Amino acid sequence: MMQNKFQCVKEKIIENCPSCIKMHKDRIYISTYDFISENQQNGKIQVYDNKMELIDQIELKGITDFKIYKNLIFIVTVGSELIIGDISNPQIKILQTTEFKEKIKFLYLHVSENFEIIIGGDQGEVVFYEDEKYEVQKPHKFSTWALSFDNQHDDIYYSGGDDNLFIQYDRRQDQPCLINKQSHELGITYIYSQNDSIVTGSFDCHLRVFDKRNLNVPREEYIRDGCIWRIVKHGYGYDYLLALSTENKYEIVSLENNQIQEIQEFTGYGSLAYGCDWNSNYFIL
Repeated sequence: MMQNKFQCVKEKIIENCPSCIKMHKDRIYISTYDFISENQQNGKIQVYDNKMELIDQIELKGITDFKIYKNLIFIVTVGSELIIGDISNPQIKILQTTEFKEKIKFLYLHVSENFEIIIGGDQGEVVFYEDEKYEVQKPHKFSTWALSFDNQHDDIYYSGGDDNLFIQYDRRQDQPCLINKQSHELGITYIYSQNDSIVTGSFDCHLRVFDKRNLNVPREEYIRDGCIWRIVKHGYGYDYLLALSTENKYEIVSLENNQIQEIQEFTGYGSLAYGCDWNSNYFIL
């Protein structure tokens, strides 16, 4: 159980709204999304040291999400781009840019241990990308906000959308192997696969834990004050989740024995909680 509470030790205001935050080694990566007009959305990836001093930045189209795996950064933009960069050094080196002919407004992505990539689109698309080849499905009626590969089976992955659908896929089958229409009252915003469980976050103000053997009914539900936007798993061996709320707050919850329990809450922010990440010593909001 977490013994010490986190406290604010340093604040820094950046120019534009951060859309995503990740920590890697001793560096902090922050993406921004600046909406100018329907035809122009700008973005940056900024790299800071652990004292929050800027050490590098690259300008791109509006960035909706990025992930870091090993020494690579995977970025998606509103301009239907998938960008892969090398972050072995403090300066980002762009290795590959793929612009999809379907002109999908990308919203979210997840990367597997085998470097397979799934990407969610604004019109309900799910894109599966592997070895510079891709296929596009449209299983959702509205925005696909959440995607996750299964942590135990390489062929299994999941999606969740603004249509309240929670869908399981198997790459060995042509059609989805499960569609849960009843468990979520509003859009699904996050999916996390852990051991024999799936955790989801939703605009309906619930964290839910499903047993993978029965994804039709949640095993545990946790009602909270605001709509859940994102969930970040603690990456250092603890069963803790850092949940982001659209109600200007963050909270740490425990998943001990698949039971959800609130550990600490952070409130008082003047804007929506969009991004965060953490490690064993500190976290960034």
